[in-house]
Amino acid sequence: MIEFRDVSKQFPDGTRAVRDFSLVIPARKTTVFVGSSGCGKTTLLRMINRMVDTTAGAIEIDGVDIATRSAVALRRSIGYVMQNSGLLPHLSVEDNIATVPVLQGIRKKDARARARALMSTVGLDEQMAHRYPSQLSGGQQQRVGVARGLAADPNILLMDEPFGAVDPIVRADLQAGADPAAERDRQDHRVRHARHRRGLPARRPGGDPSGRSADRPGRQSERDHREPGIRVRRQLHRRRTRDPCAAPEGDDPRHGRGRRAGAHPGGAGRGRCRRVSWIADNIGLILELTLVHVRQSVIPILLGFVVSVPLGWVAWRYRLLHGPILVITGLLYTIPSLALLALLPVILGTSYISDVNLIVALTLYGIALMVRAVADGLASVDPDVRLASVAMGYGPLRRFWAVDLPLAGPVILAGLRVMASSTIGLATVGILVGVTNLGYLFTNGLERRILIEVFSGIVAVVVIAVVIDVILVVGGRLLMPWARRTRRRRSASARAQEAVA
Repeated sequence: MIEFRDVSKQFPDGTRAVRDFSLVIPARKTTVFVGSSGCGKTTLLRMINRMVDTTAGAIEIDGVDIATRSAVALRRSIGYVMQNSGLLPHLSVEDNIATVPVLQGIRKKDARARARALMSTVGLDEQMAHRYPSQLSGGQQQRVGVARGLAADPNILLMDEPFGAVDPIVRADLQAGADPAAERDRQDHRVRHARHRRGLPARRPGGDPSGRSADRPGRQSERDHREPGIRVRRQLHRRRTRDPCAAPEGDDPRHGRGRRAGAHPGGAGRGRCRRVSWIADNIGLILELTLVHVRQSVIPILLGFVVSVPLGWVAWRYRLLHGPILVITGLLYTIPSLALLALLPVILGTSYISDVNLIVALTLYGIALMVRAVADGLASVDPDVRLASVAMGYGPLRRFWAVDLPLAGPVILAGLRVMASSTIGLATVGILVGVTNLGYLFTNGLERRILIEVFSGIVAVVVIAVVIDVILVVGGRLLMPWARRTRRRRSASARAQEAVA
């Protein structure tokens, strides 16, 4: 039994949705709230499972004031069906139906078995169990919504205009599937919000309720204090050997003096041979610098992502902090990189040639890019989906990890890809302050006028960026298969509309 006792609800903006509403809803009855639009029908339904708290009065279920019960536990014990189904787009049909039983602690295997049984009850083929909501028609989505409301075998089922957007045949089938007498004989409450004069007849009408290494290349040794990159340069010279492609007399390969590669008499063939020879002689150095560059890039990417997620959540959750957080983090990207790399050793107390400074700087730049992406991604989540997750009994923390963050994933992934490419490119600036990485090939190649050395560095940086981007894309497809299928469906719908036009 559900009892409303002088219930009132006034929202912060002054709107009074319900005023002094009293009603006793007996067990084993279907009750329909009928009233004009805006009179408070949906508000009353949401007050029963505490999605909306009362301003005054009390609501009791079987003699227990719902205000004394945990809101999350209360919602898990009450079924809720929304007009637009409110399905979680990142879960399959069977996992959508099994959501509440899993939240109640039932094993996922058992919950899925119960979900498949309910699919048959509401007229859905079991072959649809692994489909995503975006692959279903509107009527099929509504059937899944009804099955989800019944999955935990609740004593109370709240239905907020559940059949308003389906055709009469689907409506009749769903009504039969939601009929308490069709499956069990027990105490059962059905509270419906009927805007239209259709659906099951109300046996008891309610009134209008108005009212970041030591052995890295370029590190200074104790015996040589001339410059940080001398060890790398010595390796480079040591690896150069005389071969059939060697330069003519007069060229000094130790210092790169004389004609540039391909410019001496002998033509382009000898020039190409010199370029290939340079790469072959220095492939070990290129690989060594590449590994150093990867380490200096991946660590800031991971740190930037980890720090940006909570900052982005705060910016999205608290509107007063949204602007200041985005402005402050955005300003980080305007700081010149050389100036930042010169200031960080003073602030952190590290050596000027320590790669810690580079990692910290790249992390700050990554945060500047990612915070907005996280905030925008969380804001892109459908409010109806978030509302449905609240109604099913997700707690705030669990809702963030299981609903909000996965659904914000496509937007966050797009920002992460931009941040990763930017970080990999910016890392080359470290060579200007003595931090050795692939940037060494740029500066050393320009100084010695060996363009193939510069070109090799560019290619290596691009390859790193492409590989990491591919890893992110593949990881996104594995973690978010539903997003790809949703895009396919939207593309198909757009093509169909163009064909009609």
